[in-house]
Amino acid sequence: MKVTTLFLWGTYHHLPNLESTITKPTCIDNIHKITEKPIKRIISNVEAFLFLTKSQKLYHVGYGSNHKIQHIQVTNPKSILGGRDHFIIQTQDNRLYSIGQNLYLQSGMIFDGKIRNVLSEIMYFTKKKLAIKQISAGRKQTYFLCHNSELYVCGKNDNNQLGLGVTSMKVPITKSTEGVTKIYSGSFSNSLFIEKKGKIYATGSNEDGNLGLGHYEKQLLPFNIVSFFSNFKISVIKCGFCHTLILGKINGNQLLLTAGNSQCNGLGSMVSNFTPITFFGKFVIRHVEVGSCHSIVLTNDNRIFTWGKNDCGQIGIGNKQDQITPTEIIIKELSSPDLQLHITAGLHSNHVWFSKLDPISEDFLYLFQKGIFCDSKINEIKVHKLLLEWRIGETIDNIQKVFKKYSNINIKEFLRWVYSDDFNGKEQSVFTDICKDFGIKNPQNSQKSLKRDLKNLVTDEKTKDFTILIKVPLDKLEDNTTENDIQINQKLNGNVLKDMLTVEKEIKIHKLILIARSQLYRDMFTNITETINSVHDYSGKSFQTLKIFYKFLYTRKIEFENDDDVDLIINELEDVIDYYQLNSNSYLIKELEKLKKK
Repeated sequence: MKVTTLFLWGTYHHLPNLESTITKPTCIDNIHKITEKPIKRIISNVEAFLFLTKSQKLYHVGYGSNHKIQHIQVTNPKSILGGRDHFIIQTQDNRLYSIGQNLYLQSGMIFDGKIRNVLSEIMYFTKKKLAIKQISAGRKQTYFLCHNSELYVCGKNDNNQLGLGVTSMKVPITKSTEGVTKIYSGSFSNSLFIEKKGKIYATGSNEDGNLGLGHYEKQLLPFNIVSFFSNFKISVIKCGFCHTLILGKINGNQLLLTAGNSQCNGLGSMVSNFTPITFFGKFVIRHVEVGSCHSIVLTNDNRIFTWGKNDCGQIGIGNKQDQITPTEIIIKELSSPDLQLHITAGLHSNHVWFSKLDPISEDFLYLFQKGIFCDSKINEIKVHKLLLEWRIGETIDNIQKVFKKYSNINIKEFLRWVYSDDFNGKEQSVFTDICKDFGIKNPQNSQKSLKRDLKNLVTDEKTKDFTILIKVPLDKLEDNTTENDIQINQKLNGNVLKDMLTVEKEIKIHKLILIARSQLYRDMFTNITETINSVHDYSGKSFQTLKIFYKFLYTRKIEFENDDDVDLIINELEDVIDYYQLNSNSYLIKELEKLKKK
């Protein structure tokens, strides 16, 4: 299973447990429904946040959610676009939905209304049997580009951002023009750029020169600006409220062009013609995003730069002072060039995130990739019998039979999922076929996750193949301890004090769990040549603490049996982390820190 590390800064009114204004990049790890999943996309506007996970589940907070993360019941979302105060969602089967503000008909509905807190289907294109190729949502307007190259628009048109030649406050879905191959706008923009036959046309608000036309007049009809881009190959156009960025190449060299307001364009001076931001000449830009009046750039070596208005802390420098030229934002946790970072910009905010395997998945995948302590083979691939049989629900012999018809490459990709819940192979169809052969209907479902399977494995006493022996002082035994539970190691006699007497108690566990989760046990089993089935625990911690710890190795949860000695157990668990050299121990440390605050 992959989890997400999310950093954000700026103004927030919707996410739980956050201050309304954050002026420095802040790591958010308490949005459990979100950060425990791999995030594919984040979209935010004035009213809400939308999170799309890699398993194609959509969550939102805002629009009547009372600051709670809620799952949006929509099947197979394909693309999600956000305007200033509305969202448009397109599904794989070409159905369209909207949620949010519809005061100017920007949500594609045929009626006026206030904020809609639930999804509403846009039936216009379904009834006309028009397939949508691309959608772009603007400040208070929406654009729909069909596969037949017709452009349909709706919403507010006070600056002719819909390209109709006449202004209007409310426009229902209307055909604007034909022959369009691509559209560019922005969630907080009143501008539109369209591509027709290789030429770029601009229309809409231009009082800051943000259309790059060389003047500051409103553009009533789309105007061809191709003369400004001879030999320039456009990658993307990003529109803000009063500035525009264009990323592309000329003669193979990457350029980031800008036009618009001096506080936002990255140059520090007003320009009405598209002008290169020479600062980025020495960088390779991977991604660029714009908010209302600020911008954020991500380079290929994971360096992050922001600039623009900073009245809400959206620049991320710890204060609210505007930055008219690019400023680097240093986030130590994101400095590795190996991370696959993603960025988005909100109205007055920024978000940077990456997804990686959670600690348990990392531990088990490491054993598989390194072939550590494997006890079986499938097509010469070393595996762990217990984990495969438990996860797949078949014997190792039956698993071998199914794998005979697949290549080792496909088998290894499937086994990656078995060990980590993560599938990153290219042949999704083959992976699906293998799952069907084993009766696994939905491998992305949380009910069939490694986390859930390990939680169930903790109760399987029959397959536990190792015993932890713990000496417990006789006067520390629980009241419900019976003679069958203990073995007296010392005989009572007149020369031995009662508080020095100990009994030996047992904790049954799977050896594979110990090897995967603890470096101390991994080293121990590596250095011991003979087969052993038990070992004494020499940590010196209480039996109650050790029961919680060894269960944590399976479940990644700290579960107290009662409220007695909680503070003592928390302190002992901190020592146990170091003693057993727990792999990927940061999660347990964070859990203990949360418990201390309660």
